[in-house]
Amino acid sequence: MFNTIVCPTDLSKASLTAVKHAVILSRTFHSKLILLHIREDFMNKDEMVMLRISAEHMMEHMEKKALEYKKTMEDELIKVGGEDLPHELLIREGKPTKEIVSTSEELGADLIVITTSGRDSLGEKLLGSTAEHIIRYSKVPVLTIRV
Repeated sequence: MFNTIVCPTDLSKASLTAVKHAVILSRTFHSKLILLHIREDFMNKDEMVMLRISAEHMMEHMEKKALEYKKTMEDELIKVGGEDLPHELLIREGKPTKEIVSTSEELGADLIVITTSGRDSLGEKLLGSTAEHIIRYSKVPVLTIRV
């Protein structure tokens, strides 16, 4: 029924609870599991020039952070017993609301598993939750896990 399951995570304790549920579903349906982390804090070229940061230095920093994020995702997968499943760890750049939907479509996801709350922020309270946006705009089913 589900060949590819995407589980977005902002690496907060709340969002990582979705990993446990995604692992159960992936095991049940023999699906590939994709853990997806979206980074919003990359700087564009103009910002780097303004702050006098070299592109090379910034790339090194971003690469180091990406490895840390992948390690955190892999550790969570191991904690919930999903390391033996076919899986992929992805890090993308952009706004989570848009990037989760577009990446899921690009990857041919059959299901998105996400928690109803992750990191707390004033912006999320004013603009609506990431989960709500994904539910509204995703072309595939979305399973929300209340935390």
